[in-house]
Amino acid sequence: PQDPSNSAYICKIQLPSTPTTLSIVGLFDVEWRISVICRDCKMYNVKNGDARGSAVLSGVVVDLGSQAVAVTKQEKYVWVATMERTVTCYSNRGKRLKGIVLTEDVADMCVMALKRSKANHVLLVALVTGEICMYRDPTMIYSFKVEKPVTAMICGTYGREENSLVIVHGQGALTIKMWRRTAELDNFAGNTGPPPEQDIPLAVPKKTKLYVEQTQREREMAPEIHRRFQRDLCKLRLTTARAYVKTLTDGFMSSSPLGSQDIRVNVQVQGLGPRFLLKMTFQNATALPIIQSRILFSFDANLYVMGHDPGSCQSILLPILIPSLKHVVETQVLSIDPQGRAGQLLLMLLPYNDQSVASSTNNLTVPLLSASIRMPVSEPLL
Repeated sequence: PQDPSNSAYICKIQLPSTPTTLSIVGLFDVEWRISVICRDCKMYNVKNGDARGSAVLSGVVVDLGSQAVAVTKQEKYVWVATMERTVTCYSNRGKRLKGIVLTEDVADMCVMALKRSKANHVLLVALVTGEICMYRDPTMIYSFKVEKPVTAMICGTYGREENSLVIVHGQGALTIKMWRRTAELDNFAGNTGPPPEQDIPLAVPKKTKLYVEQTQREREMAPEIHRRFQRDLCKLRLTTARAYVKTLTDGFMSSSPLGSQDIRVNVQVQGLGPRFLLKMTFQNATALPIIQSRILFSFDANLYVMGHDPGSCQSILLPILIPSLKHVVETQVLSIDPQGRAGQLLLMLLPYNDQSVASSTNNLTVPLLSASIRMPVSEPLL
């Protein structure tokens, strides 16, 4: 013979990148096809040429998106598993047909041909956790656990058994699983269609005479019912608007911005009386700082008094309000009512105003913020 050592190649072909995984189907003397996955994350197809011993690189190139870990053939389809934990089925023309999303990394996969079953082929996917999943199209129909790690597996004939699964583990371990000849795949093939609950009729009550009369009334008086609905909706909107205006005028809201500045304030009243501590927290929500603003309190002189000691001031100067930072100011209020009745304090934040400019223009200063503080009932004076 010309090559007794069988070391010469029969045919060769140049690929754009280095091959990593091969999947071969067919006979060399008849017709064959090789799916080659390279390091550039693309799959190329090589098939036999017109002359015997020649190979042709197909123009169909499939971009996988990530590195492939396993590939197997199923008649005219190719199953590819990638590092993104996805298994995708492609046609020989490179069209994506279906896909499976997994929760673990794929170790290997193969296709089992069942000759005595209605389902001709079943896809087996081995995960790194030792779980073997069996898929019929994109639906998992069965799974079982084996010793891990799983290095490789292949389906074929073992002895007299046509459908056998050979699993290779680490450190030379081997597991052989055989498909029973009497086993029917349709018996444990999971429900791929609609759930059986949809065939159970619902207990819908029968239409009563009152329901029929009400339906007839709505059909005959539809314009009048719609007109009443619109009238009630307008009344509801009007009531809501009046309540909102009343809340603003009565001061039940935490704060009411009056100027163009966005300032937030939170006031806490501490104490049982007659001395109360007002703890105010200001926050500037604008992008620019506010300089030389002043806090001013207005109240009923028959109920409260301020400025009676150094810790109580009716007018407080804020040098600067830095954006997004919280500024805490404290002052004291004394209740002078003998019965300890509760009242309200009006807090106003005034902007910086030059007195000379204000006197020349005769303009009033518009507060930046106005808040009403509801004081609690005070303990009687001792």
